[in-house]
Amino acid sequence: MKRIVLAILGAFMALAAPAAAQTATTGARSESTTDHSRLKPLMREFASGPEMTAACVSCHTEAADQVMRTLHCTWDFTNPATV
Repeated sequence: MKRIVLAILGAFMALAAPAAAQTATTGARSESTTDHSRLKPLMREFASGPEMTAACVSCHTEAADQVMRTLHCTWDFTNPATV
């Protein structure tokens, strides 16, 4: 189960990366309070998404549980157009 959660988290991070890059290039203010480009675990090339995810969860220890409670994973949504 942990591998599945890490894979899902890796996919979320891959989707979020372009948004983070866009924020950096447009000058929009980031919601993060940390400059992740200065963190040693992230100062290297990653061979895969799961490898990058492992680096992220080394600090974000609750992230896997949080992702499992998202709409994407729970499918807990009532569409007002179809009620």
